[in-house]
Amino acid sequence: MVTKLIRYAVCLLLCSTSALHAEVKHRAVADLFFSDDTDNTRTQAYLLGYEHLFADEQFAGVLAGIRKFQGEDAPLQDNDFDEVRLVGRKNLSQQTYVHGMLSRLDGDTWSPVSHNLTLVTTPHKAWRIEAYTDKNVIETASAIARQYTVHTYGVALDYALSAQHVLVAGLYQQDISDNNERIGKLLQYVYKPDWFRNGYFKLRARPVSYTHLR
Repeated sequence: MVTKLIRYAVCLLLCSTSALHAEVKHRAVADLFFSDDTDNTRTQAYLLGYEHLFADEQFAGVLAGIRKFQGEDAPLQDNDFDEVRLVGRKNLSQQTYVHGMLSRLDGDTWSPVSHNLTLVTTPHKAWRIEAYTDKNVIETASAIARQYTVHTYGVALDYALSAQHVLVAGLYQQDISDNNERIGKLLQYVYKPDWFRNGYFKLRARPVSYTHLR
């Protein structure tokens, strides 16, 4: 199924080039990710997909591909998954919208389902408020091998000092499937230089204020 969806996304990408002169109603997308952490975990993701565009930045789409977790300290050295992901955005008003994601990872011994739901409102051009909930796998090779997941609830506030400088503060709670809970804070500075179109740099701190067994 994943192979068919990838082929479908590639076909849509090729077909979309013939409609460049018309109003864009769809787009091909790619999600490529790589990380190499200090806990000896290497994570890779390669997904292709299609999104249908509606008015006012609303959309619905599907992506498919593979995700890999590798680590020296894991009971299993390689944890490879096929992935199918649904994404979308729905406007509730001119200032408020909901963004959602539903993902299934298909592995040899484990097939977890992840999801995210985010409510975003912009009461003023300088202020942005987010409330979110998501469930995901813990992205280390040893945690994947032990089938650990984490459910996160949080709220964040963005304040734009200017078009290039944004401050972010937030609170979150995480319920981990190994019976741990933790409450933390998020402090972040985002720099969006004019010369880096559609890109940005982040300076982030996430102190954990409380941890205990449920």
